[in-house]
Amino acid sequence: MLCFDHVLLRITMYLNMGRNKSQTWAPCDVFNQEVSQNNYAVMVLNRPIPTEFSRNFVVNLWSKAVLRVTVDGGTNRWMSWLKSNNYDNKPDSYPDLVTGDMDSALSEVVEYFCKQNAELKVVPTPNQNETDFTKALREVHKHALDRNLKIDTVFVMIESSGRFDQIVGNINTLFKAHSIIPNVNVFLLSGNSLTWLLRSNIVHSITIPLELRNKHRWCGLIPIGRPCVVTTTGLKWNLSNSVLEFGNLVSTSNTYNGDSFVTIRSDNDVVWSMCIKDLL
Repeated sequence: MLCFDHVLLRITMYLNMGRNKSQTWAPCDVFNQEVSQNNYAVMVLNRPIPTEFSRNFVVNLWSKAVLRVTVDGGTNRWMSWLKSNNYDNKPDSYPDLVTGDMDSALSEVVEYFCKQNAELKVVPTPNQNETDFTKALREVHKHALDRNLKIDTVFVMIESSGRFDQIVGNINTLFKAHSIIPNVNVFLLSGNSLTWLLRSNIVHSITIPLELRNKHRWCGLIPIGRPCVVTTTGLKWNLSNSVLEFGNLVSTSNTYNGDSFVTIRSDNDVVWSMCIKDLL
């Protein structure tokens, strides 16, 4: 019966894909240096660059980006990482855009980067009604339009441990991102997780690397702000028109059933987060 139910659920999802919008995701390809990731920006916020990231991974992610951004104190963080990894004299090591309210970025660090990259643009954003992360996405959108850059993805390097209020603020920015920088996917990339927003009323198909399936790594669907009616396939504990909401059911600490991809449909935007431990 369980096998029949699983097959029926997957057939239902495929039928829905014919009636509803669908989107395929393979963001974990960014960890495979043999796979070309085109048209993305990389952003460093004012949190430690995860120590789990190898030097080669960070260099590859940074050097292949069409736009490199440091946000306020993230400018200092990037300088520290460059020096500690002996990469500070490379021509592709400098940011293209520095932005934020500039209350944390050291002036000598900003000046150094300006001297090294004559085309570096520094854009202070003093408005305190939004986080530096939110404002930085606005500046990325403007910069891309001004320079005629095609950007379809933003990878944000940020350690997710530490201040809970900042973590919630970053999630809030994910919810605002589609109206700030349309048609661009924004991913939060931390030392052990990859997190992004799944828009409502779309059948999302997420490719799951074999390493994560074999080791039954964690994943989660988190409703923020409002209840979400969710249907999934590919999870150990699938959902079938299940209501996710705080104070009731929240699908954290889930894992995979061995399928090569997970499908998710929700009637409201929902946060997806997954372990990336074995990919680094």
